[in-house]
Amino acid sequence: MLLTISRNNKISPNSVTPFELLEWAKEDIKITDKRAIGNAVGNIKRSIHCRIDEIIENTHAKYCSDWNKRCNTRTKLKVLKILNIKYTSIVTLLTEIRNNFEHLYKLPELNQVFGYLDTAEMWLKLSYSDYSFNKIAITKLQTTNFGISDGINGIKLTNCVINNKSDLDYLWDRKKEIHEIKNGQLSIIPMYTIGWENMLKYEAKYIKYSTTPDDEIKEYKLPARLLTTVYKKAIKKLVN
Repeated sequence: MLLTISRNNKISPNSVTPFELLEWAKEDIKITDKRAIGNAVGNIKRSIHCRIDEIIENTHAKYCSDWNKRCNTRTKLKVLKILNIKYTSIVTLLTEIRNNFEHLYKLPELNQVFGYLDTAEMWLKLSYSDYSFNKIAITKLQTTNFGISDGINGIKLTNCVINNKSDLDYLWDRKKEIHEIKNGQLSIIPMYTIGWENMLKYEAKYIKYSTTPDDEIKEYKLPARLLTTVYKKAIKKLVN
């Protein structure tokens, strides 16, 4: 069973989304002079990288000491590869087009820009439809009876009967720690002690994408307070 964290998805008025950037590119390209083409190329690239940053934000890589929040395209491509997200060559292509303009001052032809725009839009749509996922909180927990209800007062835990032989990992977002219960023993691992690649490889084993069949991974999305409630129940039941 997989428990993920339910978060407030409100977007700040000053934040820009990948599709907003793509719309700006479409507006740019309505004018066909060099300035408009250059602006379009920049916004196409930004839209792709904005989406990749959204994906990274939904992992715990940023808590690792060797993570660079201003990482380059090569690192971002490695992230996508570890997470088994396909068609990353599109990211390389669109980044190179923008870099040719940014560093070599060379613009693509207008008809090419329309092609890049379509390509970016298709990749964005695919990334949301096939590769959306919730942030991991608790993995490996085994229960014989688990249930939640969602009413006017929010989500409530209705059942949580934990299997005596269960282990679990709690990726405690607020504390930036992994609390591991294994064979009745509790270990606490600060996330900054884990390399970001190892963190992502771990998460990749448990992430449930929007296209993952429900019978393959059973997922419940809970607010932080209920995740902690489940974890405390597990400690009482499993830790010697």
